[in-house]
Amino acid sequence: MLGAGQVGVTDSFFALGGHSLLVNRLITRIRAVLGVEIPIRVVFQSPTVAELAAHLESENGPAGDADPFAPVLAITTEGDREPLWWVHPGGGLSWPYLGFAGLLPKDRPVYGIQAKGFDGSAPLPGSIAEMVADYVEEVLAVQPEGPFHLMGLSSGGTLAHAMAAELQRRGHRVALLALLDSVPSGRLAGRPLPTEADFRDYFAEHLTSLVGTEDYESFVDNAVAIGVNYTRLMRDFTAPVYRGDAVFFNAVPKPEGTYADLWRPYIHGTVHQHDIDSAHEDMYLPGPAAEICAVITHEVAGD
Repeated sequence: MLGAGQVGVTDSFFALGGHSLLVNRLITRIRAVLGVEIPIRVVFQSPTVAELAAHLESENGPAGDADPFAPVLAITTEGDREPLWWVHPGGGLSWPYLGFAGLLPKDRPVYGIQAKGFDGSAPLPGSIAEMVADYVEEVLAVQPEGPFHLMGLSSGGTLAHAMAAELQRRGHRVALLALLDSVPSGRLAGRPLPTEADFRDYFAEHLTSLVGTEDYESFVDNAVAIGVNYTRLMRDFTAPVYRGDAVFFNAVPKPEGTYADLWRPYIHGTVHQHDIDSAHEDMYLPGPAAEICAVITHEVAGD
């Protein structure tokens, strides 16, 4: 499944290159072979063979606190240097970045910022500025001081850029801003914005088996509401100005060429472009992810 050769019982599924779609396949395989249902939360809490075996042998499984829908998703917690922060794309979840875990420096924790409200308890934000301020507070609660390293795929990069500008406004230093085929505003993407039906189709195709059956319908309703609201807010959003250099990963080929030039009014520094042979929607897959993480590893090596 992972193409990783020999796998030890203590190796993490995500560190070996697992990502959200492969979690789906893993859960399906466990169901077919063992006849048991594993919710997505269990894979997050028990990502190694040993931990999954312990869960299956126990009525309740091990006590884990890794909530896959938490506002701050702990992708890896090892390392004593400043973390790497990934910001969710349009679906509101940072699960697409899980496969990056084993490709990034081992001396830095990796966190994902996720939208609030998948359990229906949080009101939807009224603006991107409100989201950005909230996300910056989440970052500062984990990492009170810089330098900060912010990254995001698609509209996650748009949020990461706005967060970087907000951190600068508050007097913090941003050491890395990485944008993965992102645009400054949803209306500039050159493609139709996703609709409610698009979000429902996406979750039906990819995530049905990732959530326990009893949770699925409410999860989808909440997820669709988050996605539709986020798309609406992003469509009318105007990016702030970030003062510093940025790294831009350009998915090629595409008719529009590159989005990097669209950022020049909003980035007062040099935009360093790296072309990645990948469709926009496939940049989190193992091949493109390895190229992207190699550049990021080089960028943070001198911090």
